[in-house]
Parts: sequence; C-alpha cells; structure tokens
Amino acid sequence: MRQPAVDTGNPILDRIYRAATCWSAGTAMGIALLVFFGLDRFGPYAKLRAHTAGANLPEARPGYTADELVSFIGDLGEAGRGLYLRCQLWDLIVPVLLGAALVLLFALLIQKTGSTTKWLRRLALVPLVYVVTDLAEDIALILFLRTYPAESMLTYVIPLLTTVKLIALGGLLLGFLALVAVIVCKSGIGQHTEGSAH
Repeated sequence: MRQPAVDTGNPILDRIYRAATCWSAGTAMGIALLVFFGLDRFGPYAKLRAHTAGANLPEARPGYTADELVSFIGDLGEAGRGLYLRCQLWDLIVPVLLGAALVLLFALLIQKTGSTTKWLRRLALVPLVYVVTDLAEDIALILFLRTYPAESMLTYVIPLLTTVKLIALGGLLLGFLALVAVIVCKSGIGQHTEGSAH
C-alpha cells in the first residue's frame, strides 16, 4: 500500500513523492538501462571499443592522472577522438535518465520505510549529486576533445570529476542497500508482531 504524501516543504519534492510508484520507478529505470545498453551495444561506444582494442575509458576508472588522460586521448588518433566525442555527446542523455529513475526509486524506498521525517525525505534528491558530476564530466571531456591538443586545465578537472562521480555511485548503492535493509527489517518486525498478537 502506498504511503500517504508528506509535506517536505519543497513543492518539487512533494510532486516527486506523489509520482514515486513501483510502476513509475520501474519504467524510468527500464528506459534508462535500455538507453544505456543500447548506446553501449549499438552506438559509437562499440566502434570506440574496437578502435581501442577494448581498453577501459578513463571515465570508467578512478584514480587516473592528468598525464594518463592526455596520453589516452593522444593515442586515440584523430579518428578515435572523433568517435570519443560522439560517445560523450550521446552520453549526456544517460545521467539525466538514470538520475530521474534513481530519484523516483529512492523516493519510493523512503516512502516504504514509513518515515515521515522531512530531512530523510529530502534524501531522495541525493542522486542529483551523481547527475551533476556525470554531466560535468561529459561536458568537460567534450570541451577537451574539441580543443585538443591545446593545453587545458580540464585535464586536471576531469579526473577529479570522475572520482567524485564514482564515489557518488558507490554512495547511492550503499544508500539503496541500507533502505532495502530497513524495509525488510520493518516488514519482519511487523509480521512477528502480528503473529504474536494471534
């Protein structure tokens, strides 16, 4: 049964909670994953992987340095940089779709905990940290690719954005698991209480 809406003090957040259902969160996540895997399988990413012999892109691994980024971009060659640029332009869609799905999912899970605490309800917006950092990373890579080989401070900014993005994703995973654990525990306690009453 859906939890009653709670006034969070934020009209936009209130609308998100009203929209957060199993159907809406599931549909949004399905669309996001379909676009992600579709681009990965049929978009320019497949050609880029072939061009780099399957090497991991810098944006997919934490801890790379500015020198490693410059070396990777240089080794791509002109054709490879063109492919990478197209990848980044298409990739702008993914964080928006995935972020919307995660916001709805977190709002739904927070509702399922039964909590009416306003600060906890506002945690549904935490996935936006990932959205902002991923979009910033994509835009920074696009700018860098378009201005290469000119020297740019972006070579230092991009690795930092990647690290923050991956930390944000890790935090979201932990948050998801924590919310699921709370829901499961509450459900177990509720069933135990009902059993004791009978």
